[in-house]
Amino acid sequence: MSFFNQDKKFQSNRKLNGLSFLTDEQKVNSGSNLDGLDFSSTVKKIEFPLNAQSIKPKVAFLHCCLSSLKIANLLFTNYIYGSMENYNDSIGINFENIFCNSEVVNNKLRLINLSLKNGKRIKTIFSACINIDFKKYAIYESYITNEYTQVSDGVGKGKFRAFSIYDVENINSEKEESWLIVFLLDPHHLVCPVPSKGKSRDEINEIEYKKVKGFNCSLEELFQKKVSRNAIKKELINWLD
Repeated sequence: MSFFNQDKKFQSNRKLNGLSFLTDEQKVNSGSNLDGLDFSSTVKKIEFPLNAQSIKPKVAFLHCCLSSLKIANLLFTNYIYGSMENYNDSIGINFENIFCNSEVVNNKLRLINLSLKNGKRIKTIFSACINIDFKKYAIYESYITNEYTQVSDGVGKGKFRAFSIYDVENINSEKEESWLIVFLLDPHHLVCPVPSKGKSRDEINEIEYKKVKGFNCSLEELFQKKVSRNAIKKELINWLD
């Protein structure tokens, strides 16, 4: 069963307020509890890369993606530095980009393999903001970049990541549409850090977490600042409630 109500027609440029994820009783709680939904019918689809030209999912957002978390024992936080300058730094630019041009979620994608060594840690982080059965859903990581990223890191990836649930609406019909549903933003690349310069994944995780663990500005605050300055127009965002 899909997230989407089969009787509704969706448009990528309109707000999706009041949307029921299910055709029967709604089983969501504040847009973050999706437990019990059946992803088995779309398993074959996730065997192919979503960035293939034949598959360009539409993008929607759960409100929980604006929630900032700090999980010290897992060396994770997505709070940001609280000065006004931060709203126009690389994080601010990428944050604005994802909400003004949601297609960036499709640009660079990686399927998350939760069966690997760090899978338990990753699932615990994901579970702090969304309740799903990880055996039924494909989770994708997107690299959110801007025109300066290539200059800053040399490989054009940067640190900003977005995590999405993949789903298909109206599966096996003429109206079939693929969707990526963003539920978590990771501006510091702490969910899935990678080994670098002779240091292990865990060492990189600890080093990067120490740099940002004292930050206390939430992503919700950044969002509201961007909205108040008309840098982000929230009425144009596809929200799933």
